[in-house]
Amino acid sequence: MPSHSHAARGWALERHDFRRPSLDLPAVLGADSLVELARRNKAVDGTPVLVDPNGGVDVMILRYLRGDAFRKLAATSQDRYLQSLRLWLNFLTRIDERWDSADFETLAAFKEWRITDNRNSRRVREGSWSADKAALTHFYRHIGIDPDHRRALGIEDIARLEDRRGDAVDDLLRDGLSPGGQNVSNVRWLTPAAYAQWRNMGLRGFSLDNLPRGGLGLQFEDRNHAFADGMYGSGCRRREWASLLTLELPHPEAGRRYNRLTLGQKVAKGERTYRKVLIERQDLRRIHTYIEDGSRRESVARGQRSGAYDRVAGRIDVLDFRPASRQVKTGDRTWVSLDLCTIEDRQRMFIQGPDGWEPLWVWLGADGEPLTLKRWNSIFNEASARMARTLAKAGVAADGLWCTPHMLRHSFAFKWFCFFESTYHLRLQHLTDDERRDYRAQFGDTWFLIATLLRHSDPNTTRRYYLAPFQEVHIDAMLALIDPDEREVLTERLSAVAEHDPRVHAALDLVRPGREGMNA
Repeated sequence: MPSHSHAARGWALERHDFRRPSLDLPAVLGADSLVELARRNKAVDGTPVLVDPNGGVDVMILRYLRGDAFRKLAATSQDRYLQSLRLWLNFLTRIDERWDSADFETLAAFKEWRITDNRNSRRVREGSWSADKAALTHFYRHIGIDPDHRRALGIEDIARLEDRRGDAVDDLLRDGLSPGGQNVSNVRWLTPAAYAQWRNMGLRGFSLDNLPRGGLGLQFEDRNHAFADGMYGSGCRRREWASLLTLELPHPEAGRRYNRLTLGQKVAKGERTYRKVLIERQDLRRIHTYIEDGSRRESVARGQRSGAYDRVAGRIDVLDFRPASRQVKTGDRTWVSLDLCTIEDRQRMFIQGPDGWEPLWVWLGADGEPLTLKRWNSIFNEASARMARTLAKAGVAADGLWCTPHMLRHSFAFKWFCFFESTYHLRLQHLTDDERRDYRAQFGDTWFLIATLLRHSDPNTTRRYYLAPFQEVHIDAMLALIDPDEREVLTERLSAVAEHDPRVHAALDLVRPGREGMNA
């Protein structure tokens, strides 16, 4: 098997650049002809090109990367698929195999190398292999090879597995290429109390006593707090929440607990149109405070002083905004819908402020430039490490409590499932079983409601990946905890699930010598 270091020096990922001759076009053509031919072949600046170890380009792989199926993937999915495809091609190079002649045994060997082979110093968890499998499934399904070859690889079996729907879906969690004995999805959840502990001690730098610690230097505490609470409260995906523009934020409406926020079509995963989400008034206020009076103001000022905004390539100057139609007037005096703006477009959009041009992108770094989606993963990892250090210094013996951005979306679903189930029980307890079934058939059951909030096209996706603990803890046992106080019901039911499922992070019992236990 190849070593990881050797594989990494094989196939290279480049981006098409019209300023130099294209690797895949005939050199005899003049520069203008090269550009025109590249554009006819759906190449634009930044189009990915995979170059083999000899400096050549496989035409079929090039066509796949320029094809509609790949280009329609979200930018984050494109990056992840490219990483997996490059690893697969490097693996094949080391064993002297071509991608169009590999079979199921080769693919199974690749899986073993990625997960269990001791000769690979950078083995991955099952979740990463699931992403690799999705990438290779997409690659072989859309590159145009013979169906018999796909069957030889096992791709057709995977496709049928992923396309299946119905009550038996839980029996289809494994196939020949999935990690044996493991769930396809390695999902984790946080109870509300556990999230509050992680947020305060990790993101905000609070002490074990749940008090702010002066001099810690967490100058972006307000930004991180607003980002995390907003994600947890809205159930948005990371790419949706991280790419918000200031123009898209509604102002909190008095007397309304929830406000509607519109996400653009190009950032809302799998959407054919814009998407509306609900956001609590207090979460919305926290974001506005960060923008108007918080650390964002200093970030913008720093970016203006450094001249960073004047050097933005392809900057889009926004001169006007029509909220009703969600259109912006750009510097060339044309009106453009925000729903057609990609994440990359949004990062380049600026508006004239009192002290000069400033980004419309909500979440900014210390230098005033838009925070990338990947940077949020690092911020969450740093917060988890900070919390672990705080617990260790205090001598608290407890399991680690950590969080990732996507865990907040899972936890959002987890919280609302408990609430909806409790509400159903309280409202329908006087009905017969048949009447309850009729009611749920007419208005939708809990799975349907959560799937609607998350914008899942199939409630089975919600069951399989987001709410698995409830398939292992009998719902009747939790319904016995019901009492008239819905807040207590929610807390008790979430704690009951956490007690039986190690994937659900419950709040830590923070006990120190000589002190009573307290929750952060």
